[in-house]
Amino acid sequence: MDSHVEMNIGLTVAGGPNSDSDILARGCLAVRLLAQSLMLARVNTRIERVSYSDPGGALVTESTLVVRAAMRASRPMIRDIIHEVARRLAQDCIAVLFVADDGDTSGEMIGPRADKWPAFNPDYFVRFEAVADATERRAA
Repeated sequence: MDSHVEMNIGLTVAGGPNSDSDILARGCLAVRLLAQSLMLARVNTRIERVSYSDPGGALVTESTLVVRAAMRASRPMIRDIIHEVARRLAQDCIAVLFVADDGDTSGEMIGPRADKWPAFNPDYFVRFEAVADATERRAA
């Protein structure tokens, strides 16, 4: 298994326009920002409906960009890139899972207001392969 990073990027903005076209536009911007960094390669994405609890404990269901990308840089550099993507998308933070060559994982919440959110919880994180496999099963 190659070293890579997975991300769950919320595409719904509190108090903002959240039509399907707005969500798609934010998803396209996120992909463009990640691809432009040159520190990530083979960026694969899917949009999925995800439910989670916000910092106040309220249940939220939103469209989420599920990302998998190979890392061409150190974790600190990748963290800086993800932090900037969160800032540019007006997101508090992005849930991130670092996957090592041996398959070991470590998760973090990265962004300008990550401290306002609970710690990374793998129970709420949507893995890219799980979404890709489910999509392929539905298409069959």
